[in-house]
Formats: sequence, C-alpha cells, structure tokens
Amino acid sequence: MLTEKITTAGKTKEVVRSSRKRRIKEEHRAPRGKKTTEQQVAINRNGQLSRATNIVNANFDENCASNGATYRKGEEPKDRKAALRDRGNWIKRLGRYCEKEGIEFKYFIVTEQGKNGRWHHHIIMPKIPVSDFGRIWGKGDVYSRDLDDSGDYKQLAEYLIKKTDWEFDHYEELKGKQRYSISKNLKKPEVEIRHLRGKRFGTEVRPHKGYRILPESVYVSRNPWSGADYIYYRMVKLTEAEEKNMNKGTWSNAEIKKLEEMAKKGMTARKMAWALCRSETSVRDRLRKMKLKAGKPQVIYGVYEREKETPLIIGTTEECCDYLDLKKSSFQSMASRGGTSRVEIVALGKDI
Repeated sequence: MLTEKITTAGKTKEVVRSSRKRRIKEEHRAPRGKKTTEQQVAINRNGQLSRATNIVNANFDENCASNGATYRKGEEPKDRKAALRDRGNWIKRLGRYCEKEGIEFKYFIVTEQGKNGRWHHHIIMPKIPVSDFGRIWGKGDVYSRDLDDSGDYKQLAEYLIKKTDWEFDHYEELKGKQRYSISKNLKKPEVEIRHLRGKRFGTEVRPHKGYRILPESVYVSRNPWSGADYIYYRMVKLTEAEEKNMNKGTWSNAEIKKLEEMAKKGMTARKMAWALCRSETSVRDRLRKMKLKAGKPQVIYGVYEREKETPLIIGTTEECCDYLDLKKSSFQSMASRGGTSRVEIVALGKDI
C-alpha cells in the first residue's frame, strides 16, 4: 500500500508518496546520550528546512519583507544567551509599534553567529518603513527586502537555515535544536494523508488542478531507516496569466526558443509543459509543428549495497552506468537479475 502526504502551505503544495515497510532491525535509533550520526544530522536539518519552508509559505506574502539586523562595534552580545535577550526585547518593541500602527504582527526569526564571531538577526514580518525598523532595532545596521508575489519562498527559507549551519555544526549543545522561532499567531500548514490501496510505487507524478510542478523539486529516494521508497515534489499555484497561457494557441519567440533548447536536452513533454506553464497537449502539438521530438521517460533505478538501505545512486540507466563504470548491456543484464552479490539494483519506476 502507498501513502501520500500532501502539505498545503499558502500557494504551494508539498507531496511525499512512499511505500510502507517495517523499520529495519539493524537501524533502530541510537540510545539517548550517544552522538547523533552525520546521516541523522543531515536528515534532521532537511526536516527543519521543509517545516520552515511550509511555515513561511503559509503565513507570508508580498505584503511582508525579509529583514536583517547587525550590531555596531561595542554593541555585540558576549554569547548566544545575550543575543537572544536582545532579540526578545526587539520583538516586544516591534510588536508595540505594529499594534500602534494597526498592523497584525507576526514573525519568523533566525539568530545566527557567523564564522567571524559576529551576530545577526533575520526576521520575516509585515512591511514597515526601513527608517522605523532601524530606529526600533537601535544597535547597528539593518536591511529590508520585500517578498515577491510568487507565494513560494523556499529559497529564502534555505538561505536562513544555511546561515545557521556553521554554528550548529560547531557547538554540540545546539545539535538537534530548532534553528528558528515563530510567533504564536502563525497558521499551521494543512496536512492531508491519503492511503492509495492496490497501487504500486512509481515515479509518475501529475500536478493538481490549478497548480504546476516545479521540475527541479522532483526527487526519488529510499528512507534509510524504514527501507521505504519515496518520491518528493513540490507544486505552486498558477497565476491568472499562467492559467490563460496553458492552452492558448500563440507562442512567443522566447517560448519557442526555450522549447527548442529543452528538446535538444531530451526533456520529456511533461517536463517541458511544467517549465513553460503549458498543457502537455499544447506542447506536443507545437513540437509536431516544429518537427521536433520530446525525450522518452526513462526507467529510474536505485543501486544499493547489500545489507544497507542508503542508495549509492538513484538515476537513469546512463547515470548508473557512469557511476558503476559499466556498459549499458552489462548494467541491464545485472538489473534483470536484481544485482550482484555486492549490490542490489531496484527499478523504482519511470522518470517523468
């Protein structure tokens, strides 16, 4: 049986579809008090990034801004505790200002110490004049950048989480702790879990009505703890202009040029449609008129070491051949037998 988890956050949707398998006996959680493995540290960080992205997408829009604050010489805090005390007092002052101006105050904030030892605060909140923002901070320089109207702020969330990497990698007491703080009035992303009975795991994905899939977000892998294969992808809501563009007959020169480039790369018609915000039918019709061909979906393989669940590589036949330094015929022969005594080869489904 397959499980599909759909997280709706503002204009975006995050989908994780996975097969269900039991936890592998050898891979139980480490006892309390023992150091977390590097692999688990990476999983924890990615989990925080995913949650942070969904929180930001669900609560902030083009009426908000990403702001930063630094310390001038002589004002720097001596440690994290002092920096967090400065931050708490600053948030209280911002809250009082917004209440006076009739603005609903909400925030997502990250405090980080860089390699040079300097402290910074990064906060996403409703727009206010930069002059007022700097006056309320009062301890150094500030900057402000308005959010766009896309509704997808994953890159911003990645930037903020990345800013904390150095500190969380170097101080043992911070490992496993949450890297950001939020106001209590933020909405929770909506989570829906579907159980897809009678269906086999595959890599085929389709956008929900009114949404488009972000091709670069599609990711196929296997959970190292449960042994379950899964596929992850993200969708963003179509704008009015994109919806009108989906089936229109005319094509701009820029669209035609982009279509030619994607056809040369062997992209599938479905991926081209997502990238151009067009229907798949419209793309195929245009390719036919231009006497161009779309690439065919290829089988995606997972190559695993025996007795281990972390993949050596997940990719097409060509990518696996390059990794294993094999000829195509040799790899296909191995795949038909399920691998060798050293590696297991699993067909996860077809590329999109």
